[in-house]
Amino acid sequence: MATSLAELQSANFRTSVAADSINNDLMKKLGLRNRYEPARLAIARSLGIASQPPAIDAHDDDDSGKVIRGEHLFGTGADMGAWISLIVTHSGMSSVSKKDLLDLVRRHWHRGATLLAEDWKQCKDYDDFLTILAERAGVREGALGGEGTLPVGASSRPSGESGVITLRLGDIGRFEESGLPAEWVLNREGQSPHLGVFGKPGKGKTGLAKYILQQVSRAGVPILFIDPKGEFRDDATFATSINASIIVLGRDPIPLDALATDSGVIRVADGVADALMRAVPDIGPKQQDALREVAKKALAGTGPVHMDALVKGVDDRYRQNRQRQDVLTATLHKLQDYKLFEPKFSPADFFGRSWIISVSEVQDEALRFAMLFILDTLLRYLRSCSDSPADRRLGVRSLRTFLVIDEAKRVVEAASPTLLEGLVLECRSKGLSTFFISQSPDHLDKVSEDIVRQFEVSVSFEADLTAKAARRVLGVGATPEIVQGLKIGTCLARLPGREGASIVRVWMPPSG
Repeated sequence: MATSLAELQSANFRTSVAADSINNDLMKKLGLRNRYEPARLAIARSLGIASQPPAIDAHDDDDSGKVIRGEHLFGTGADMGAWISLIVTHSGMSSVSKKDLLDLVRRHWHRGATLLAEDWKQCKDYDDFLTILAERAGVREGALGGEGTLPVGASSRPSGESGVITLRLGDIGRFEESGLPAEWVLNREGQSPHLGVFGKPGKGKTGLAKYILQQVSRAGVPILFIDPKGEFRDDATFATSINASIIVLGRDPIPLDALATDSGVIRVADGVADALMRAVPDIGPKQQDALREVAKKALAGTGPVHMDALVKGVDDRYRQNRQRQDVLTATLHKLQDYKLFEPKFSPADFFGRSWIISVSEVQDEALRFAMLFILDTLLRYLRSCSDSPADRRLGVRSLRTFLVIDEAKRVVEAASPTLLEGLVLECRSKGLSTFFISQSPDHLDKVSEDIVRQFEVSVSFEADLTAKAARRVLGVGATPEIVQGLKIGTCLARLPGREGASIVRVWMPPSG
């Protein structure tokens, strides 16, 4: 049976003892005089999460905290009406009884209080706490002075000027042992912004990756997603949710002026030659030098240079020297057929947008060359940029690009250590965050210790791995037995500020 606002004004609302204790603690820390003030803040914090608040754990549900009457907790008249409407709308129910509403408020209050306690731990001081809450609410910088707010889901800052970016491991995202939220600030200054997610197919790796990317996109950070299997490009709803344009290599050229010479003619020519040599191991040093010299000559002119110009230049050089066609010319002609690049956007414009680049429809040489050369172009572009701006007040550094590499094993095996180290080690100060996705932490066995240490966050669903990889990538407490025995919907995660790895509930498997 539905209830009325008048009945709710005199109703007694309460939460768990644990949340009530947090409520009292927040009163002291925030200098509040009334118990309902932090309670309202907690309920609002929980309502900001799309998922329903979970049932309170049994050890917290045995006892209840102190009572707050409805007229005090929510106010009266229009104020109470607004709160109740928000709670009911969030629940998805067409009608709620008084008992339903008491339970919803209890659960929202408990979840929100727990989240606020974790927020407080991540902040330096009172002002930092308030600023983070305002950022979460989508309030523009200065909006508290009357400039207004952004709509829900909109970025509060333009691309490349991200504020505090707090990420959560799934819509549940809670440590199983404590029930605390599994969250971290991606762009906290002095902390590495790089992460890796691992797991066997079908265990939750892809779903979590999508959830993380949607959070990053809402923060206004451009995403460059290299998708070897085409798995992500086939999900049009997901692509729309991160505002990404889809490029299917072999059908669509990458609209990037990859031969832009802002970083210098020699550096670009070296990049072309190195990428092709790594993509096609049969190409020898003499052929590599020939391509480098042709590239230098073509790049010395003015205006954008098409890849076709390099192919023509090599053909002309072979003809003039009366050289027979070989693996270099054959490979260049094959790449020319794929039309991998079209110089439409400058590197700054291209990397300032979000893209999903599917490379599942091209052969190995074209796939490797496209992957390696676009990463080399990104490295050259970021090296030419000044350091990404840091907001000392918030303690964060803005992000320029969020690079995602699925099936990371293929990139690790193909890329040079210098290329990966340049991106991961050098470019964090330039605003680059890298996200590696692969089936096992073992796939990083050929990556240097310097790179692995830059993974601030490592997450693994069920996976086959060695004891060495478990310790190396996931940290203290991680063993093959734990990772191989993870239940559906859970992962083993190493997050900043926590010693070792802990089990996190990411999502709830369907019942039955």
